[in-house]
Amino acid sequence: MEKKNNEYELSYFAPDTVLEGTIRSAGDVEVAGEFKGEIEAQGKVVLRSKIQGNVTSDSLKLQGCDLEGDVKVKGAVSISEDSVVHGNVSADELQCGGSVTGDLLIGDDTVLEETAKVTGNIKTGTVAVMRGAKIQGGLETE
Repeated sequence: MEKKNNEYELSYFAPDTVLEGTIRSAGDVEVAGEFKGEIEAQGKVVLRSKIQGNVTSDSLKLQGCDLEGDVKVKGAVSISEDSVVHGNVSADELQCGGSVTGDLLIGDDTVLEETAKVTGNIKTGTVAVMRGAKIQGGLETE
């Protein structure tokens, strides 16, 4: 991948694309098509489709995504209201409006919006739970 102005360019996989394998990137990745496999990126990852596999990155944004796999992020994870995660999420920060079935291990701040639904245990530094959010599992703050 080629650097441009000290930043890596974006790797983009368009809607109606179907991929299987491993994506490794030193930059940002956006997947709008179906993907099955591992995603490892040193930049930001944006997922907008059906994904089967684990994701490791600096930050992650799920928009209209159905993710089946574990998430390990150094920074922030954002899960939109129309996104679903079946797997564990590990990150520094979490903003969740969607549904997660799995354990959350969040080092700093967790915000569960009114549309959030978490089925699993939550361990976090701090938590804000908006009226309407649902938690089925344990909650531990440090």
